[in-house]
Amino acid sequence: MRDVIEKHANNSSEITWIPVKARDGETITPYYAILIEKAFEENVAVNYEKSRKLRDGEIYSPHFNYDVVKDKDIFTLEDYPSYVFISEKLKDILEKSGVTGVGFGNWHAS
Repeated sequence: MRDVIEKHANNSSEITWIPVKARDGETITPYYAILIEKAFEENVAVNYEKSRKLRDGEIYSPHFNYDVVKDKDIFTLEDYPSYVFISEKLKDILEKSGVTGVGFGNWHAS
């Protein structure tokens, strides 16, 4: 997955890959954690009115301001750095490459 993102994401230079090792008994498997250096502020990137919210107002399906996110194939929000959003283009490339261990949800922008 790292190689695909580095090759195809238009903003891959903003990503730091942190090596981690997962241990399962005696087996150690190397992986990478992703750190996106330039996160968007939620109040700038997210259109609250169009986002899907829980009854308490918390957003569970963000709707992004297209003009803010249009030039990023991969991004995150400052307040939610563990949520990584990718463009449809990059999603298609990742799916065609056969990477495993990752799932995709839908988000919208306008």
